[in-house]
Amino acid sequence: MRAFTYALEKSHDELIAILACVHENAYLNDLTHEINYRLGTYLFWLLSTWERIEKNTQFQICAADMEYMRALKHAYNSIKHEETLVEPISTAKKGGFTFPIVFPLIIPMSKFVWVKLHDTGKFQNQLKKYQQTLEGRELGETIKQSQVITKKFIRS
Repeated sequence: MRAFTYALEKSHDELIAILACVHENAYLNDLTHEINYRLGTYLFWLLSTWERIEKNTQFQICAADMEYMRALKHAYNSIKHEETLVEPISTAKKGGFTFPIVFPLIIPMSKFVWVKLHDTGKFQNQLKKYQQTLEGRELGETIKQSQVITKKFIRS
């Protein structure tokens, strides 16, 4: 399991590092492609590790953790069919400037959220879990939660 743990941690760190670049990057389309790439890699290692956890009869996995991972499994399976799983949204309030302008000027950054997925008629249970658990939520928050779940079962 050590190789899986290494790959999971490395892919997690790479995804978090690219998410940290959001406020520095004016080219959100390029960044979206990079985040989707890193997300796919992370989900691959996360779910490969999770499969091993599920097969280990020593672990007692609570229903909430199973449901969360089922939502992430749907996200991973959707990568093969969707162009993107996440999209940037601005955290700025609409409506323009307010006066007086105060310096230093703070420009609200964008964040990435999980997109609404198309219903293909397959895997309805996974899609439902995705919609309840991930859709519209911030990517960084959901990745942190997946780490919390897996760390319950992985020895450091």
